[in-house]
Amino acid sequence: GTVARPRSRAASPALMRGWRMLPLEADNAPMALALLERLHQEGSPVPLVILSDRLPVQDGFLLAFRIKNDARFAATLIMMLATEGKAGDAIACRENGVSAYMRWM
Repeated sequence: GTVARPRSRAASPALMRGWRMLPLEADNAPMALALLERLHQEGSPVPLVILSDRLPVQDGFLLAFRIKNDARFAATLIMMLATEGKAGDAIACRENGVSAYMRWM
């Protein structure tokens, strides 16, 4: 079957390619971690991870924490795209290693 993506996510890879980035997508936290691990093993570390605050199965801040607390990904920057800002997000960013936070429609 066909899976519809939110408009913001569908536009993101095209925007990144315009910035001369090579976007790789993962549908959930386990897939994202597996992709980071595979690329690390291949000698192609990921310099930037852009996360949504709304991930299926696992919270985006928890995924950020897992990435930043893995020595293999210590140099990886994390940007959080939030669909709606919540009280405490700034603290959650600091506590979980998120370098940048942006509201995203």
